Amino acid sequence: MKPKNGSPQNILYIIGSLNQGGAERVLVELVKGLDKNRFRPFILIYHDKIHYREILDRKDISLTLIKKSFRLSPLFLLKVVDFIKKNRIDLIDSFTHNTGFWGRLAGFLTGIPNITRLQSSRYSKKFFMAEKLMGWMDRFMIVNSRTAEQEYIKEIPGKKIATLYQGIEMEGLPQKKSFSGEGETKKIIALGRITQAKNYPCLLKALNILKERKKFKCEIWGRREKEDLYQQLHDYIRENRLQDMVKFMGTTEKVYDELVKADLLVLSSLWEGLPNGVMEAMACGVPVISSDISDLKYLVLDGKTGFLFPSDDHVRLAELMEKYFSLPPEEVRKISVAGTEHIKNNFSQSSHIRKTEEIYERILKQELRSNSRKTA
Repeated sequence: MKPKNGSPQNILYIIGSLNQGGAERVLVELVKGLDKNRFRPFILIYHDKIHYREILDRKDISLTLIKKSFRLSPLFLLKVVDFIKKNRIDLIDSFTHNTGFWGRLAGFLTGIPNITRLQSSRYSKKFFMAEKLMGWMDRFMIVNSRTAEQEYIKEIPGKKIATLYQGIEMEGLPQKKSFSGEGETKKIIALGRITQAKNYPCLLKALNILKERKKFKCEIWGRREKEDLYQQLHDYIRENRLQDMVKFMGTTEKVYDELVKADLLVLSSLWEGLPNGVMEAMACGVPVISSDISDLKYLVLDGKTGFLFPSDDHVRLAELMEKYFSLPPEEVRKISVAGTEHIKNNFSQSSHIRKTEEIYERILKQELRSNSRKTA
């Protein structure tokens, strides 16, 4: 670590890309809000996919692409090590488990402390086998759900790990002004990539139950990661005559503008960490119905800021959507306001940044003391 001379500490963030996604957005909002008098952020990506392009215009944030020619590339690792040395990096923050592989190895080879972040709450035996081999290389691990923390500690006791919820910057967000009235077509929105985890079949089955009883439009926003899964969903929509009611919209850079047009956000996921889409909807005053998984119960307070249903239970999901759309306007408004207040009071972006900076300071101070003892 470089001597303490009053200059900012250099933090390297490693992530696969800045494509549209939850982890990517958390990273972008974090580095934008860091105290630049204390920390200088460097972002390193290895896929040339950039959705959050505003980061390219920031003079206080360095963005570097080091392409990785194949999955396990020693040359890529050497280039990362060289980057760390040339830029006198003080701390590595690996955003997601996959990039943690490279952050851990680079940290080990350079002697720079590494943090690995996990963005989910469901892990396989293979994952924990890998963690037992490589997890010791971390100085610390950050997860975004208590469920993930408890699962990890159960498998690997003694790990330095903590739950850190990401936050939402409330200032300037558009707010839901009005909701569709009785007899009007209700607008449902879902956010997330077309993957198994998001469990869109559950949502479509619930909508199929409602199609004869409720007038609705459903928009699904997110990129297609699994083309075969997308085709299966498309076939289900066609076979059940849902084409006029359900549309796949792709990606957007104006997610908040789309949210406030909706009457309801539905999350049907099988597993999550703490999903950004739910937080964003609630921050904008859009009520949420979500599967009861991971830490969603701390975010969607059942019956107060939204509703929860048992995972993969499309019948219960349909019942809750029908119940919600039958509520009087004052009850809908009450849920909307309660959701916004809950995010404002418990999931602020400033709190997430402050707690992250505290973790950095603690690790860097420990590193300084350790190096001082070695040179004494």
